[in-house]
Amino acid sequence: MIRTRTILAALALCGACATPRSAAPAKGEPPPAFAWELKRGGQVLYVAGSVHLGKAGALPLTPAMEGALSSSDALVVEVDAAKVDQAGLQGLIVSAGFLPEGEDLYAMLTPDDRAELARRFQAAGVAPAAAKRMRPWLASIMLIGLEAAKSGYQSEGGVDQQLAARARGEKKQIVELESAESQIRILANLPEHVAALMLEEMLRNRDAVDQSIGALADAWRRGDAQAMDALVNADLRKPEYAELYAKLILERNLRMADRIEELLQKPGRYFVVVGAAHVVGERGIVELLRARGFTVRQLGQGEPPPPRSSRAAPVTAPGAGPA
Repeated sequence: MIRTRTILAALALCGACATPRSAAPAKGEPPPAFAWELKRGGQVLYVAGSVHLGKAGALPLTPAMEGALSSSDALVVEVDAAKVDQAGLQGLIVSAGFLPEGEDLYAMLTPDDRAELARRFQAAGVAPAAAKRMRPWLASIMLIGLEAAKSGYQSEGGVDQQLAARARGEKKQIVELESAESQIRILANLPEHVAALMLEEMLRNRDAVDQSIGALADAWRRGDAQAMDALVNADLRKPEYAELYAKLILERNLRMADRIEELLQKPGRYFVVVGAAHVVGERGIVELLRARGFTVRQLGQGEPPPPRSSRAAPVTAPGAGPA
């Protein structure tokens, strides 16, 4: 049985894979929050970047972020885990993520990569034979999720899940920009050589998951957009990753920005949280919206919460309901 919670966590990390202008704090001042306030006319929007997995207490929400969420009418997320059709997702993973009968992932790899894949699955507590029929993209994200969980990283400790829990506690609407199924299909439709490259790179970077998530968390706590961009996007900008970068990041950024614009046609104030890779960079969501006429300001960690919105709650988006 494929662990759908593991898949969801790993999908989130895959999405976390020029930049909102982030000035270094003056000496003695606290760093900024990893969140931005955007204004255009009477519209007010908050955009925060998420590290989707975290250890308990490692990614505390800042007072500015909590205040901005409280003043908003709805939280907007990539995927609302509470609304995922687990059986449907399981079926999609099985149909799209496995090789035809008679084919073997290990036979596609070099001897060194075969040994490393078996070692890593074994170390993560899963029999190496479980990967035999997986397509390269599924083996990659399974390994990411398994190794992250073994190192103590959980989705509940991620920024977006903390915000979602807070939004539910405040009885706020939660709206999705994407779906778990659409994210699976993006990976399943990658060209075979691109998916194979994903797996090869992961196998040749030992201990990358634990070190990478720790580095992401550190940049997030500092509110350092430039450091985050270097961590999540720099490698993806290499020529050999052009197709992967386009599918995982750039095309989704545009779709998310368009979807946010659609939401803003309805009354209400929105707090958007998506993977940090989609927020930072010259082609990230913040800069895409700046180019559409928004003024942008990065929030300070401890600034007072903004006044609570007096505008009507947003109209329910198609396919979305109250949290």
